Amino acid sequence: MKKFWIVSLILVVVLALATACGGGDDEPAATPTPTPPATEDVVTPGGDADETPTEVEVDTPTEVDEPDEPEFVPIVMPAGVVYDMSLDSHIQGLDAGTVGGVMIFSGTQFIMTAGSPTYSIVEGPYGNAIRLTNREYDWNGIDFVTEDLGWNIAANSYLMTVTGHVGGGGVGRIGGADGPWTEFVTAPSDDDGNFVVSLVLDADLYAEAGSRNQFRIQTNCTFDLTIYNITVMPYGEGAAAADDNGADEDEDDAPEEVAPPVEVDEPVAAAGGVVWSLATDGAFQGQDIGDTGSGEAIFNPTPHLVNAGGFTATVVAGVGGIGFEVSNRTEYWHAADVLWADLVPDYGIDFSANSYTITFTGTAAAGSYMVIEGRTAPWDNQLATLTTDGNFTISATLSDAAFAAGSEGNAGSFSTGVRIRPNNNMDPYSITSIVITRN
Repeated sequence: MKKFWIVSLILVVVLALATACGGGDDEPAATPTPTPPATEDVVTPGGDADETPTEVEVDTPTEVDEPDEPEFVPIVMPAGVVYDMSLDSHIQGLDAGTVGGVMIFSGTQFIMTAGSPTYSIVEGPYGNAIRLTNREYDWNGIDFVTEDLGWNIAANSYLMTVTGHVGGGGVGRIGGADGPWTEFVTAPSDDDGNFVVSLVLDADLYAEAGSRNQFRIQTNCTFDLTIYNITVMPYGEGAAAADDNGADEDEDDAPEEVAPPVEVDEPVAAAGGVVWSLATDGAFQGQDIGDTGSGEAIFNPTPHLVNAGGFTATVVAGVGGIGFEVSNRTEYWHAADVLWADLVPDYGIDFSANSYTITFTGTAAAGSYMVIEGRTAPWDNQLATLTTDGNFTISATLSDAAFAAGSEGNAGSFSTGVRIRPNNNMDPYSITSIVITRN
């Protein structure tokens, strides 16, 4: 009996151990390993199940062409103006401080470098001005190019005027831009270094070697040079009708009826423009070369000239028209005077508000000391002086301030006009042009 119980106990223990180890019919099935789905069950987004996945194509960015350099646009001047640097949209559009000849002149067809000085844009009295520094030679300046002016140089005359500043008492000069480097005209600078130099351009001058298509603006020294303005205006006969820059007009195309003129205010010249000139004075220009008489007789047709003292006046060929010679002078002060009486009201001249320049060209005996002076006491008040070697160009500033500075405190000396003469001899002299421009 004892053996039975021992065997029974052993069986219970074995059964308990078997149950603890997971045996028996109630044993949980092992967790199956997941089986990946068949290939055909994989669906590519946007495609069928049987479709092989394709690469997504990405558009290649289209290459953008570099923008072309802006096309050069020629500068166009207003009607009646052949050229005026103060109206040159390229020069005037540059910022003050712009440096470099290529940068400054690449946008205008009228100005080129002459040599290799340093070119820069500075503020001037008429807008942007061109300053030249580091000038190695006196000919280092600028070349004014006339090829695209649109003028009729074969038939008409034009007045080129350059205003500027040079240090060291230098002399402004316009000459040919190629051999033989002819010097056409010069003008001394005043006490402040300012100068105005004018040259009449015509077919004869234009045909000279070295001047065709361009003229050089320079000085007689290497001091710094500033070009304030360059103007080219119709001059002499036909100037008033040259607002088409010399273009010919078919007479058949002219309108049969002309509208009556519109009344306008007194003419006031723009800065750099011609106010009056001897060549455009129709009353004086009505005389013939060779006409001779007293100064009073020859000057009588125009209210803008008068004789000082007694002398013989003879009509001679001038620049852009006719001029006059003064001879048989018996006193140093016998000379030709320019009067303000009609010039001031007729041409809108205002010496208190504006500054003007009067320029005389002519001939005199070598060594003549030419002066522009007042025409009333004290007569020694002088605005400009020049010793000539024969031909001369002499200019003076006209303004209330200039009259006060040049009159030793007596500006009344210039209140009625100015006188042009040699004051160191009584030799004959001739005046071939007189031009007044507004500065």
